Order: sequence, then C-alpha cells, then structure tokens
Amino acid sequence: MYIAPSSMTNPTTASAGADALAAPVRRVLNQQTGMLMRHGRTHFFGFWNVRSLMHEETQALTMHTLSKYNIDIACLSEARLPDSGYRRIKVPQHDASYHLYHSGPTDNSGLHGVAFALNDRANASFLAWEPISPRLAHIRLRGSAITISVIVVYAPILSTSDEDKDFYDALQAVVDRIPASDILIVAGDWNARTGPSNTTNDHILGRFAIGNQCANGERLVNFAAANHLTVSTASSSYMVLQ
Repeated sequence: MYIAPSSMTNPTTASAGADALAAPVRRVLNQQTGMLMRHGRTHFFGFWNVRSLMHEETQALTMHTLSKYNIDIACLSEARLPDSGYRRIKVPQHDASYHLYHSGPTDNSGLHGVAFALNDRANASFLAWEPISPRLAHIRLRGSAITISVIVVYAPILSTSDEDKDFYDALQAVVDRIPASDILIVAGDWNARTGPSNTTNDHILGRFAIGNQCANGERLVNFAAANHLTVSTASSSYMVLQ
C-alpha cells in the first residue's frame, strides 16, 4: 500500500514488480546537485519487497526490472544487505545504472534491511542520506522548487513482539525532524491490512482500503492520521506523501 498526504490528490506512483536499532546518522552531501521534478516531466516512484539483494545477480536483475518500468526512485524492503553503504549497479545490457543506498543489520543476521535505488537522473538531485536502522532509512532530494524527503520502511510482522513495535516510535521521530517545507514520501512493506474505510477514516483510506483491519493496520492508519497523510495503492506496501 501507499500513503500520501491528503493535500495531494493525484500522486504519481509505480510499482516494479528493522527493527529500529540505534545507528550512527550519516549525511552525505552531493556538491553537484541537479533537480528532481522538473516542470513537464513525470517521475516514477516504486516500492518493492525484494526478499533479498545479497547476491550480485539478484541486484542486477532488480535494477533491470526497475529500468524496465522506468522507475526513478525505488524504496526496497527486506534487502538483507549488512551494515549501511552505497554501491552503483549497472543495468544489464543498458547504458544506465542505479545507485543503491542501503541500511541493514550489523550482527550478520541477514535479517530485514531497507534500501533506496535511484537512477542516474534521480541521483543527480541527491542531497543527503541517513541510514537509521535495518527497518528505516531517509534520503533527501532537491526538486526544482521544493526539497523531497523519502523514508523507506520495513515494518515488523503482526506476530512480532510488542517491543519491536517501537518501530512506529522511531519512524515518528524521523518524521518529526523533517523540515515542514519538504514534500514527504514514506514507502515500503508495512505488513498491514487497513480494513475498509468508514466515516472516521475515509479521508485517509479513500478507495484504497484493503482486507480486514489487523493491529498493524490500525497502527498504520493512526500514523497516517497523526501526520495528515492518506493511504493509496492497495496492497501490503504503502507510500506516504506530504
């Protein structure tokens, strides 16, 4: 599923196919920054649970798929890559590449992990990168008139202990420190079913409600309401815009 701010009624989206642990914050600045969202061009955001990006062959296949669907920026869940880092991955049989920024486990467990994949055009607008945990990461991109903050998430499954549900506290802490002037996008695998919309949440869910609401779905709806976001793209993966 996808979450977007209620003020944006027609977001452009496309689909290609961690525990909130303490981690050092890294902000890397690009001194030769281009601009995303130039006037007259459509930009495509994807969000995908890739199950694993641990092998080079899988990385290449994933980037090929993103290129096939013309994805500019992809939020990837369950990447499983260790630690945090950056790598450039060439698209097979194409004169193009994706720039992968990943945030993963530090204990060699191979669990969870999130990542951003930016094509060359999107990477030219890169401003800052913040690997937060194996379940959260944040990136900022320069637009022609605005700055865009994107958060990738991989929420705990329903059966995970309540202690791991602190994920939402960590996510809210990230949202709270993002400048109010930024457009906010939050996307990834939320492991949630929101349930049908009703008179109290129709402005959040609209026609994108799905299934019978579970506890994770309730958390997601509450998070969206608290941050004036709306849910869009019916699946278990959501994207949020502000």
